[in-house]
This record gives sequence, C-alpha cells and structure tokens, in this order.
Amino acid sequence: MSSSNINITRINLYDVIELTKIAHDVGIATDYHLNEAPMLEQPDFDHKSGNSTYITPKDWCRIDAVIDWLIAKNRSGYRMVNSVRCLEEMKAFMRGKLQ
Repeated sequence: MSSSNINITRINLYDVIELTKIAHDVGIATDYHLNEAPMLEQPDFDHKSGNSTYITPKDWCRIDAVIDWLIAKNRSGYRMVNSVRCLEEMKAFMRGKLQ
C-alpha cells in the first residue's frame, strides 16, 4: 500500500484537506503528523525561534476542525494509516496532555 505523509502545521491546513482529497481520488493512503516545536533543547537547532509552522495555542481550534474533518473522512472510508483514535489523540497531544 502506498501512503503519503502529511505534516500538519499552523499554516498549511487548507493544503492538508486538499492533499487528503487528492490522495483519496488516486487511491493513496495518508499518514498525518503534527508539526510541533522540539521538546528537548538542541543547541545546534537554529530554527526554533520564530518558526511560523509550529502550532501554538491560538491555532488549536482551527487544527481541531481539520482533525475532526479527517476523522469524518476516515470513518467514511478514506484510506489512512492513522486510526480514528490516533487522530483524536492528536488534539490532546498538541495541548501537552498526552505523552
């Protein structure tokens, strides 16, 4: 099974939806990940500060809406590597409530 990895950022939510539709239309499964800031201090990582792709608390509602859309598509038969439970857990994870 071919799959396409889609990284969910605060600035690509429209793209996530469109890529999901395209993948569905051509029979490719999708695999989703949240773009989070590094959790551990990495002295050599120069891009932590001011990175416009990192998810912030003010983005949670918009990202929740996209994840809810993904869950609905998963339940309707879209081929996804992520289970519904995994997608639901992404909401808790981005809020720091899931290890």
